[in-house]
Amino acid sequence: MGHRNKYEASREILQAIQRYRRIRPMFYRSNVYLHEQRVLALVNMALPFIQEREPGIDVPMLRAFAMTHDDLEMYYGEERAPHEAPDDREIRRGRALRSLNGRYEFEVNGMPAKIVQLRYGLQGDLESQVVKYADHFDNMGEAMHEVHAGNDLFREPLLFNVSALRVERTRLPQLTRLLDQGHLLFDVPELSEDILAQRKPYSPYDFWRSALSKNEDPYVRNSLVERKEYAGEREIRGAI
Repeated sequence: MGHRNKYEASREILQAIQRYRRIRPMFYRSNVYLHEQRVLALVNMALPFIQEREPGIDVPMLRAFAMTHDDLEMYYGEERAPHEAPDDREIRRGRALRSLNGRYEFEVNGMPAKIVQLRYGLQGDLESQVVKYADHFDNMGEAMHEVHAGNDLFREPLLFNVSALRVERTRLPQLTRLLDQGHLLFDVPELSEDILAQRKPYSPYDFWRSALSKNEDPYVRNSLVERKEYAGEREIRGAI
């Protein structure tokens, strides 16, 4: 199997791994491959601002990180346990890294996928930290998308993800020149109960929807509107 076929085969595996499997229903059920593509869409949408603030950023590496940042879930599975200890996640990630085998021998943007994965795991450069941040940002966006569609099961994940995103800002020192500079990806205000209760605009969610709806990939665009699951037979309020 050639490098290209191995890449495509790995994407099929990721597409079969659902996100938030413990929560049902999830109206716009996502998967790990879609999540990676959404993170790529967020990064591409913000790229002009990022390059303006950080002209030396390695764009091919940035995109390679976005396209593969959750690939290790092929080896340990997608588990959205919000209160799982960070150390537990790192242990699982370490085991997955040691499990990389022949099916992961392909290139991403001209770079060996294993090298990309190892470098991303180190989180020692600007490119990996931008993707790490965008990863959390997509978690927030898809949870709010569910809440706006009337799925109150995602209120707790939403509040957790917004809190995690704001905490992550303090843990990624390479982002200093990007944060709080007026860009919607990197400025995340508090999310109040009033905003949720009255469906008031929330600028990070607006950016998330805009980045996905303007993406050139119809798979990413359509994920905003293609309902996958329903709450029994009852009518769902707040249809998008």
